[in-house]
Amino acid sequence: MSEKHHIIPVWFPPYTVLAELHAPVWWGGLLAVLGVIYCAMFRPGKT
Repeated sequence: MSEKHHIIPVWFPPYTVLAELHAPVWWGGLLAVLGVIYCAMFRPGKT
């Protein structure tokens, strides 16, 4: 009953190719643009 539990990290090392490309910023921008397009196409009361 006195066994120790080790936590295994699920994050990769911080130096990756995507870290240099700022992937979260690009994904955020892409999703924002797609959201604006979606809202413009499917807004209520569109005639």
